[in-house]
Amino acid sequence: MKLLGTLATLLLSTQLSAAVDVRFAGSCANGDFDAVGTDVEYFNLNLDLFNGQGSESAECVMTTTISGKRKFTINVSDFKAEGFAEIDGSGLATLFVNHRFNGQIVAGDRDVTRKSGSLLVAQRAIGTAKCGQDVVIRTKLTTKASNAIVFQDSAVSNTVRYKFKYIPCP
Repeated sequence: MKLLGTLATLLLSTQLSAAVDVRFAGSCANGDFDAVGTDVEYFNLNLDLFNGQGSESAECVMTTTISGKRKFTINVSDFKAEGFAEIDGSGLATLFVNHRFNGQIVAGDRDVTRKSGSLLVAQRAIGTAKCGQDVVIRTKLTTKASNAIVFQDSAVSNTVRYKFKYIPCP
């Protein structure tokens, strides 16, 4: 009986595995991603700022498509972006994100620091698709530095990711 339960779980998880496609533009035109289960992680976003003097910024636009499944809705419930800032004196660093979920604007968020340390933008409840509908998420991620250095790609923890799940339609 345990074998049947394991096979049923495996079959259901195989049915619910997602087809994910990502297009990159801006500073991350050569970006990459990995989609494992219900987790999409992004790499090589080219958002590091090394000048340390004056003002500079980098902007990455990622368009992520998650394929819908018949009789299921897709709930994108979690977004996280991390970086690190090195600031001497009166510098300032920011990490900013905004989203469009199937064309609808989702409130963005930012982290601003005037001291050396981590930058973190974490959001919940990004959006839920209609039954059987694909999800298209357009994410704009921006780093800015004024008399500071920002590490996003080369930070110790350089996570940029979405988590999502398939839920049976009501």
